[in-house]
Amino acid sequence: MIGIVGTGLAQGLAAVIGFLIAGVPGALMLGFLTALLSILPAGPPLVWIGATIWLLFQDQPAGPCSWRCGGSSS
Repeated sequence: MIGIVGTGLAQGLAAVIGFLIAGVPGALMLGFLTALLSILPAGPPLVWIGATIWLLFQDQPAGPCSWRCGGSSS
């Protein structure tokens, strides 16, 4: 049980950092949701896919780091 909780916390922290870098609003809430859903085998990707779709609809496919990642800077 401790391993599951620790893994969930680690995934939630990594998700918060990624969401902040990508410029997704509500990064802390989404990170918490990622940590909770990490007990399910396909839980965290549900949050990541939702954030990715939101970024695509905002015309920000890579967020503020797009120029570093080889994307367009427009």
